[in-house]
Amino acid sequence: MSMRTNGTRISLVLTILMQVACGGGSSSASVAAQTGPIDTVTLTASKTSFSSFNETASLTATARDSTGIVVTNAVFTWTIADQTLLRIALENEPSGRATITAIGEGTTDVTVSAAGNNASVTLSIDQLLDRITISGELAVEFQGEMAPLVATGTDALGNVMTGLPFTWDSSAPGVASITQAGLVTAGDFGESTISALVDGVTGSAKFEVLGDRFFLNGDVRLRYELDLPDQNGGPFPAVVFVHGSGRADRNTQKHGSDPMLPQGLAVLRYDKRGVGESTGSFSNVGPENGDSALNLLASDAAAAVRFLQHFPQIDPLRRGIMANSQGGWIGPLAATQASEITFMLIWSGPTVSIGLEIFYSLLADGTSTPLNDVYAQLGSFTGPFGYTPMPVLSELDIPSLWLFGELDRSIPTRLDVANMQLLQAAGLPYEYILYPFAAHDLRDTRTGQFVGLWNDYGNWLRDRGILP
Repeated sequence: MSMRTNGTRISLVLTILMQVACGGGSSSASVAAQTGPIDTVTLTASKTSFSSFNETASLTATARDSTGIVVTNAVFTWTIADQTLLRIALENEPSGRATITAIGEGTTDVTVSAAGNNASVTLSIDQLLDRITISGELAVEFQGEMAPLVATGTDALGNVMTGLPFTWDSSAPGVASITQAGLVTAGDFGESTISALVDGVTGSAKFEVLGDRFFLNGDVRLRYELDLPDQNGGPFPAVVFVHGSGRADRNTQKHGSDPMLPQGLAVLRYDKRGVGESTGSFSNVGPENGDSALNLLASDAAAAVRFLQHFPQIDPLRRGIMANSQGGWIGPLAATQASEITFMLIWSGPTVSIGLEIFYSLLADGTSTPLNDVYAQLGSFTGPFGYTPMPVLSELDIPSLWLFGELDRSIPTRLDVANMQLLQAAGLPYEYILYPFAAHDLRDTRTGQFVGLWNDYGNWLRDRGILP
């Protein structure tokens, strides 16, 4: 679309004396002898039409005497008829060169004069649309959500063009309907191509309604599955299953989800960020990055808990966290970010600092060192400690059940249980069960079978009215 300005004709006279600049701010002339009076002036342009702002062209003015010989000491005067359309920069060369830059739409003349002789060139600037981009919230979670989109048209040099009359369209109106103001309303789950058209130029972007596959935490998409005790029942209490360490995905969590479904507990499990089908960056958690990394992972878990509000099968007042191992740090942090979390189920979750847990694991995991000897060496640990969970645990007032294996070689159970007792002594609603022969995965080291954790969780949930 052309946007032209017809301004008052302004004559800008720019005079340039052909000179060679010297240092220190002074100058001196170095001029060849004039061969005769100036008889003619010519003006040539490298191009006379422009389709983008900031597009440039070169102008060359030449003065000649009556015999056609170039007058090398000519003094040129430049005039732009409408200086709202062009900007001119003169070059200090005897041939009278200038560079012009398009800054507005319209048509104007540039005239050069020397000794009463004139030459002109007509230049036209008609900004042409080259590209349309669509921005805004291009993914939402559920039906009925609205997202305003913005179309931006630019010329070939990327200058924004204003006032363009875009026509909007959706390739799948059932997934995403769009108004001519660019407002999208989400319909069915799936994808639609949203297009903006003007002057024969089309821009497009993919719009997604994600709720049957992904939930969002900022711009990170987290792939999930929601396991329900009964597809036709509810509303059910539900937990978000928070991962342990490593590149865990939603499928590795089925061992915790499947036993709870028959007891009436729904479970949302998801691929950790940067793992499986989830976007974002995966990073290992260590003493140096523990606070930031754990808080980021906790924000994913908190987003998952909030996401459960979209499902009529889930009771909004009975949403909690189920976590194991590293999730014992993440789950409580998530509870500080999401007030919707009303209970926590955690097994083999550390209550000591990251640094101390790693130190213990290095001494014990994969070794046959007697645990008494391992615990005896913990006093030699001097750090770095990194993230320490006790301050967070001390602030929470959420009923939780923690399960520990006495023969755990990944986390220092004896210290974790001691911290549980400190929290209980402070009147906080923490409960725990210690299984005498269980390892980190809560399998009995004598039989290789899981201890009764699923029944213990179920009984605890029923005692508190979370399960019927």
